[in-house]
Amino acid sequence: AAANREGKTSLQLGGETNRMPEDPAVLEKLSLLANLSDVMTALYRNAGTSSVYIAVPEGYMLCVDDKSDSRIDDQGNVLTIPIRERPWYLGAAQSDSIFFTDVLKDTFTGEIGITCTIPIRQNGRLVAVAAADMFLDQMAETVSNSGDVVHYTCIINNQGHVVFSPQNQG
Repeated sequence: AAANREGKTSLQLGGETNRMPEDPAVLEKLSLLANLSDVMTALYRNAGTSSVYIAVPEGYMLCVDDKSDSRIDDQGNVLTIPIRERPWYLGAAQSDSIFFTDVLKDTFTGEIGITCTIPIRQNGRLVAVAAADMFLDQMAETVSNSGDVVHYTCIINNQGHVVFSPQNQG
């Protein structure tokens, strides 16, 4: 049986298959990206994100969060995710800058949130997509706790509508 890791921040490997990559070039790329685990963990713990991850075009991703148990089925098998078909990946792959998804249901937890992504390119070729999930309940809490006399945080969508604000009017 798998160890209970729920609630413990960890770096996890996931992907479109639940097998380790066999291609040495993919293994090397993932190993290099794993060196970012401390930065990813710091972002996860301090930036109000639900998870932080980096996906590669070969269909694998490294993820930091405390929800690793949500990626394992009742029989102890690692669940897969069609990374290259997900809106966050497609949006980043087609962008040259930061991309935000519309509100989506999280593949593993079922929670509702948005994903902020940015493509990572080398000589114009996509080599990875860096991403961070933010669940709406966490966003609402962060925003509602931000208000003071001088300033506050609010969330505005692509259409210019205020989604979350600590202010009730104005």
